[in-house]
Amino acid sequence: MLISFCDYSIILCRLFLLIAQMMLEEHEPMGKIQKYTGYTVDKLKEIEKTMENKQH
Repeated sequence: MLISFCDYSIILCRLFLLIAQMMLEEHEPMGKIQKYTGYTVDKLKEIEKTMENKQH
């Protein structure tokens, strides 16, 4: 079974999101998270805020 480019992109986006969430939970430095995920500081803060909202 072949995976389309679109499916591959979605999988990668979800993977990077999960990595970012895990690293944020572990209180890794923003620079390190940016290096591994490619997300900007603003995007990481948005992810962090979303995670906080889900906990409440």
